[in-house]
Amino acid sequence: MGDTERSQEPVTDEHLARLGRLVSRAHDELKQRRPELAGTLVAGVLAQGAAAHRADPAAGVGVKDLDLWLFYAEREGVRRVQERGRARVYDFGPSSLGRHPDDPATFRGRRVDVLMRTVEAPHGADPADIVRTWLARGTTSPTLLRQRPMILVWPRSRLGEVVWQGGGLPSHTEAHNPPPGPATNATGDNSVGLASQLQSTPLHLADVERLESSGGIPASSGVYAWWAGSGAIPDIEGPPHPVEPGLELLYIGIAPKRAQSASNLRRRVLGKHARGGSGGSTLRRAVAALIGDSQGYRTRRTSRTVLLPEDEERLSGWMRDNLRVTWVEHPQPWTVETALIAELGPPLNQAGNAHHPLHGLVKAARARWRGSAQA
Repeated sequence: MGDTERSQEPVTDEHLARLGRLVSRAHDELKQRRPELAGTLVAGVLAQGAAAHRADPAAGVGVKDLDLWLFYAEREGVRRVQERGRARVYDFGPSSLGRHPDDPATFRGRRVDVLMRTVEAPHGADPADIVRTWLARGTTSPTLLRQRPMILVWPRSRLGEVVWQGGGLPSHTEAHNPPPGPATNATGDNSVGLASQLQSTPLHLADVERLESSGGIPASSGVYAWWAGSGAIPDIEGPPHPVEPGLELLYIGIAPKRAQSASNLRRRVLGKHARGGSGGSTLRRAVAALIGDSQGYRTRRTSRTVLLPEDEERLSGWMRDNLRVTWVEHPQPWTVETALIAELGPPLNQAGNAHHPLHGLVKAARARWRGSAQA
C-alpha cells in the first residue's frame, strides 16, 4: 500500500498480534528505566479510530494512525505511570495499512502512538474488567477515550477481545445485562455524540479562516472548542486530545448564547476570540490573565479590564501560533453547553465548572487581571 491519509484496509488479527508485540517492546523499554514496574502491566489496548475501524470497517472511519494504551496496576510504593498528552511514537512497519504521507520519511508504515497510565487493579483481576472499570469512571481521560471501541492486544491470550463498544457505553458480554442509554442533558439532547465530534482534528486558525466551502468555520450555530499544545499555558493542563498527541483541551464555547442572538460560530470564533478585543472575549481574558506576566502584557480600564491595543495584537498573534479549533454545528447550542463542559472538563471555563481542579487557579488569575488595570 502507498501513502494515504486514511487506510480503508481492514485491521486484521495479524495487525493486532503485531501491536501486541509492540506493547511488549514498549513495556520492556520502560522497565529499563523503571525496573520496579516489572509484573505490573495488566493490559494493552487498541483505541480510537483504528479500533473503530477494526470493529466496523464499513463505517468508513479508516486508519490514520494506531493508538495503543498500556495500563499498569497501581501498587503501594510504586510511582504512577501517567504520561498525559505525551505519546511514545513507533513505526508500525510495512503492512496493508500503508503509511500516512505526513509521517517521517524514515517510517515504513503507520505511526503508532503509545500512551501509558496506572489504574486500580486488584491482584488477580481480569484485564478487561480493569479497563472497563477505569473507563466507567466520570473523570476526563476515560470520557475522551470511551467514545470509541477499545480492543485488547495484550495479553496475547485475549487478542482481539472488545472490552468497550464505544459511544460512551461499556461492552457487556452478558446478553441479560444490556448497557445503559447514552448520557443526555436536561433537554434530552444527546451530548455524547457532540463530545466525540468536538474531538475531531483541531485546525490552525489559518484553516479556520478559510471560506466555509473550503473547510473553514461556518456562519451557523453550534459549539466550538479551543486546543493548545501541552505546556503552552504554564500550570494549565487540559484533557489530552484522543488522537492528536500533545494537544490539550482549553475551552468550550457556544454561538449563539440564546435564540434571540444573531451570533454564529464564525463571528464568535474569528470575530470575537481570534481577532477581537479582550473586552468581548472570555477566552482572551482568561488566556491573557494566565500568560500576561510572561508576555509583558499591559492593561487599561474601560467598562472592564482590557489589554492595550498593541498587546491585543500580540495576544492575537500568540493565539494564532499556539491554539487550534474544532467545532460542531447544533441548532440550539445553549441546551448542550453545560453537559459538554461537565463531560469534557475544559480548564479555562469558569461557569458551570466549579468542580474542576484548576477552577481556583484560573479564578485567582482572572481576579489579579481585573486588578491590574491602570486608571
